[in-house]
Amino acid sequence: MSDAVLRAHQVDAGYRSSRRSHVTILREVDIELRPGALVCLLGPNGAGKSTLLRTLVGAQRPMAGTVELGGHNIQHLDPRGRAQRLSVVLTDRIDVGYLSALELVRLGRSPRSGRLARLVATDHEVVDWALDAAGATDLATRQVHELSDGERQRVMIARALAQEPDVLVLDEPTAFLDLTRRVELMSLLRGLTATTDLAVLMSTHELELALRHADEIWLVHPDRHFQCGAPEDLAFAGDIGRAYAGAGIEFDDEAGTFTVRNPRNELPIRVHGDERATRWATRAVVRAGWQPEPTADSTLDVASGPDAIRWDLRTAGLSARGTGCSALVEHLRGLDRC
Repeated sequence: MSDAVLRAHQVDAGYRSSRRSHVTILREVDIELRPGALVCLLGPNGAGKSTLLRTLVGAQRPMAGTVELGGHNIQHLDPRGRAQRLSVVLTDRIDVGYLSALELVRLGRSPRSGRLARLVATDHEVVDWALDAAGATDLATRQVHELSDGERQRVMIARALAQEPDVLVLDEPTAFLDLTRRVELMSLLRGLTATTDLAVLMSTHELELALRHADEIWLVHPDRHFQCGAPEDLAFAGDIGRAYAGAGIEFDDEAGTFTVRNPRNELPIRVHGDERATRWATRAVVRAGWQPEPTADSTLDVASGPDAIRWDLRTAGLSARGTGCSALVEHLRGLDRC
């Protein structure tokens, strides 16, 4: 028997366009979310991620098939029973008035204690744990409307954790966060799955973070084709690149991210040096419109300096030396124009 906490069996996800007709976006989706797993739902805008997510959390009925939460058909669970097993953190900012962070997190106990029940000692212990697990303990006394986007997101996750769910679902949780806070949030979620049996499902556009941290990727293609698998397998097979294919961009297999195709003529050059200097100098070379190749006649020797990369370029009987990638790119582009 499967130990999945959330399972979709032959699910068609879509929406009703009128009383007598409906539109099916995704067909025959079979997926399982297991305890302790971090799964990222990826796909371009309009592919059907939001429709699938709403179907999986029971916000809308599947067109066909069943979604099971803890072994129960999610449509047969009452709201309280559903909230005891699953918590959802949405992208939309919810107006909570003048509640403090602590008061908001305490509301997460409602599915367990009852909406009007007084919290007991065990409830307060769970609330304290949720605040600590979400890194929000120092925010407890502050009013939610005063918090930054990153701080507010941590408090909303703490409220969700206070429900003691088996499944935590987040809809684009990094949408309004800066780079540092996005990385911190992924680290927080990865830590939660590593130290508890909590299963986390998040929809996101953060491809690089998903490829680095997710146990599994659920991938929706523009043509509504659905795939699931390890991030490395989907990237290696070219599925990530195909899902996000567009004019002027390509998936960089080595870097695990998308790059813009350079319109310049790509002249071959061999880059050699210590690992860190080579990695960043190679980026500069590509940006300048040259193509790194291990057997190229033109060579670029690089070395890590205290504050910048030192480089020594030899090409077509010419040589040049310098420091810093700005000077390197300028020099390479000058040669390209010759």
